[in-house]
Amino acid sequence: MQLPTSERPRFSQLVGWEYAAEETDGTESVVDNPAHDHTLYRHPPLGVEESHNPNATRDIYSLGMVLLEIGLWTVVADIYDSESGPSYQATDPESLRTISAALAGKAERDLPSKMGQLYADAVRECLKNSIGTYRDCDEQTKATVALRKLVMDAVEGGRRL
Repeated sequence: MQLPTSERPRFSQLVGWEYAAEETDGTESVVDNPAHDHTLYRHPPLGVEESHNPNATRDIYSLGMVLLEIGLWTVVADIYDSESGPSYQATDPESLRTISAALAGKAERDLPSKMGQLYADAVRECLKNSIGTYRDCDEQTKATVALRKLVMDAVEGGRRL
């Protein structure tokens, strides 16, 4: 590990998507609130899949949800309840798409005034998944560069406040 210098400044990095969500026999997930539905954090077409395999699409979408929570200072389930109200089926892809659209709309309307346009744009990029997925090393590199440009660089300015 190299320490930051004027030639090598410190900056945030998200790497290792292939390891980020790995869960094995020797690990355990802990749920703080069993009533809190973690399906809301999953990318809509992938949300109904009961897979613990790492997936960049899921991870980037989930990052967008977490950034949305930070920006609005509330949990996604509460944002959805106040936005749409009706119940949803965690196993229905169409229901999850409706939730995702409602949350993206909330981000478009409320985040710019609370967190600034760059932050709102970063959240939007994660939620609409313009960064995409990767099938090989070249695509993984492109996705990493896009994530850095569209998300990490955008939220970096807030760190200096």
